[in-house]
Amino acid sequence: MESNTQYLQKKVFVYWERINILLMSNRDSLRQK
Repeated sequence: MESNTQYLQKKVFVYWERINILLMSNRDSLRQK
């Protein structure tokens, strides 16, 4: 059970990082225009 939650936390963290990177790149491209 614990390892399962740790796995989920890791997955969510990686997913969240990816979203943040996408948001940042989008903001940068918007600023350039």
